[in-house]
Amino acid sequence: MAQIILIKNVNTDEKHLDDYLGAFESNHVFSDLDKEEYTILQIEGIERKELAEFFEGKRPKSKRVYRTTVANQWTETVEKKDAWQDGTDWKLLEKTPKYQFNFSAITKEEREDLADKGLNKTVKFLILGKAVDRISLEETNDTVISISAIREQ
Repeated sequence: MAQIILIKNVNTDEKHLDDYLGAFESNHVFSDLDKEEYTILQIEGIERKELAEFFEGKRPKSKRVYRTTVANQWTETVEKKDAWQDGTDWKLLEKTPKYQFNFSAITKEEREDLADKGLNKTVKFLILGKAVDRISLEETNDTVISISAIREQ
């Protein structure tokens, strides 16, 4: 079993209700203060490592992109920025969120289902798949760009 911790109390612009902070092993003991400040979800039948791999796979692909004076010329960099892949489009990454995922789309009933020992992993991962990456929620990250060539580093 794993445990997920989510933001419950919002007190800055960088924190949003139900932002995903991380996963912990089942034997991790949260303090009373932790329980007041955060929502803690029990995920029966799934290990912390499996959750980490799942969310790594949900993270949008991103790359450093360069604007040059000549197409496909990588030696004279005029401007460099980060970009993220949204389906087949590449968009400028203007604002990187502090927390990667948000669980607001997962209902109270679905959260309770995550702790159900009788529910299989496939269904639980379908529920967890409703978590939204915060990059795509940030309006400033919506500028589509054209990339003529991507150099792998």
